[in-house]
Amino acid sequence: NAVNAQNTVNPAGTIGAEGNNGTGVTGVNWDVSIMPVRAADAGGSLPDAAIIDAIDYACANGADVVNGSFGSPAFSMAIANAVTDSSCADTLFVFAAGNEGRNLDANGAANNSFPCELHRAPAQDGVSAPNVLCVAATGPSDTLASFSNRGASAVHLAAPGVNIRSTWPAYSTISGFP
Repeated sequence: NAVNAQNTVNPAGTIGAEGNNGTGVTGVNWDVSIMPVRAADAGGSLPDAAIIDAIDYACANGADVVNGSFGSPAFSMAIANAVTDSSCADTLFVFAAGNEGRNLDANGAANNSFPCELHRAPAQDGVSAPNVLCVAATGPSDTLASFSNRGASAVHLAAPGVNIRSTWPAYSTISGFP
C-alpha cells in the first residue's frame, strides 16, 4: 500500500500504471495496491492539519509507504509527531528533498527541508525518524537536477525528477475522507 500526498507529478501512475496495454505509461509495478490520499486542496495548499490527517489515515489503514512531495524550511512538531507516532512505526515515508537548489548540509534555518530531514539525528527538537527517506531529483542525464536540494548527510538518494511521464494528477472532491 502506498499513499500519494502531493500536488505535482502523479507518483501513483509512476508506481502502478498498468503496462502492456497500448495506453499511456507503464508503472514500475503493475501489481500494487495504492491508497489514494490527498493532503493538498484544489489550489495546491498543504496546511499542516491536512498533512497530519493524511498521515494518520494512511498509518491507521496499513500503508507500507507514504509519498510526500512537499516540504518547507520550517519545522513542524505536529508533522514530526505524526511521522514518529507508534501507529506509523512500520511505515516508510519517502519525502522530496525540495526544489530550492540548496545544500541541506549547510548551517542555518534557510538550508532546512522538512519533513525530509526528520531522519537526521539529532533532528529538530530531539525528533529523529529512522523511517524517513529523503530523495533528491535527477535530470535526463542522471545528474542532480539544478533545482534539487542536496546534501551528503541530509539526502539518502536521488531519482529521476525531470520530465517524468506519468498519469495525470486530477483533483477531485470525494465525500468523506480522504
